[in-house]
Amino acid sequence: MKKILFMFVAGLQLTASAAYAKGEGFMLGQEAPARIFVNNRILARVNGKSISVIDIMKKMDMLFYKQFPQYTSSVEARFQFYEFSWKHVLQDLIDKELILNDAEEKKVPVSSGDIRQEMESLFGPNIIVNLDKVGLTFEEAWKMVQDDIKIRRMIHVRANLRAIKQVTPQDVRNAYEEYAKDNIRPEKWRYAVVSIRNPDLENGAEAAAFAYQFLTEEGKSMEELPAAIKNIAPFGQTTKITVSELFDHDEKELSPSYKEVLATLTPDSYSKPLAQKSRSDNSSVFRIFHLKEKIPGGVISFNEVEAKLKDELIENAVNKATAEYLNKLRQHYHIKENHFTEAISDDFHPFTLK
Repeated sequence: MKKILFMFVAGLQLTASAAYAKGEGFMLGQEAPARIFVNNRILARVNGKSISVIDIMKKMDMLFYKQFPQYTSSVEARFQFYEFSWKHVLQDLIDKELILNDAEEKKVPVSSGDIRQEMESLFGPNIIVNLDKVGLTFEEAWKMVQDDIKIRRMIHVRANLRAIKQVTPQDVRNAYEEYAKDNIRPEKWRYAVVSIRNPDLENGAEAAAFAYQFLTEEGKSMEELPAAIKNIAPFGQTTKITVSELFDHDEKELSPSYKEVLATLTPDSYSKPLAQKSRSDNSSVFRIFHLKEKIPGGVISFNEVEAKLKDELIENAVNKATAEYLNKLRQHYHIKENHFTEAISDDFHPFTLK
């Protein structure tokens, strides 16, 4: 479902951008359709439980409020979400009914306190007011939250715990070996540049020499340099000094000439002034490089990525274990995957915007 929500967000952003480019209001209530009409019917029956278009809509309302509270009052945004999501939510509800049946057989407990806590987390302290925005009654939301907690607990027992046990330290080490082959970290430099310009080349050279002495022998900062040089004759008034931001470049981003200079420096040191030609106007410019830090390249250490790789392995194992668990449930209850969604004709539209 996370992938579906991500795709919908991307689509929503594209629609909003297109409307904005055309000068049209998007989801701002400007000549917005009055309402969404529902073509209600039973779409699936799972172990005696019917799943209707209304059931799907209520589940989508809960998801919509949770993910996009800023669009709660927008009829158009909600309709787009319905159109994009309803088949996926139907399949999700079918699978969840199978899990709930399994939970009933195993007598999975859910306390009122657990449900109330999650209700407050979802809808805030003003539960009734926010439920009205979604179009759900308190009882409907309570039942949905109760079912969601049961489902999470069953998935945790049937899939998550098993998946976590399956991922061994050796699996993580093997994943690192593969990761290290394709993720060589490039050498990186953090540096700044002082640029010194003067229409008179000789004055420019004198200003650059003063700047180098000011930074290295007097131990002053680059930020203090422009004010210090301003009133020094004969070059102060005609010299322009620019101090760059702190750059963070790897060897692919660094020009060969810059790399040649930086390679000779040690951390927190300055280069001697270098006379160069400006690319913008071909004028003479003196540059002093300050190397803040050099970060060696090479293979990323195991400790840096161990937690990340372990999480990815566990996530993949959980997804696989969850799919296996659902397949077993479908076999147990004699339901084929996508049986109900494939039986729905392509021209069926459960929601209409008028």
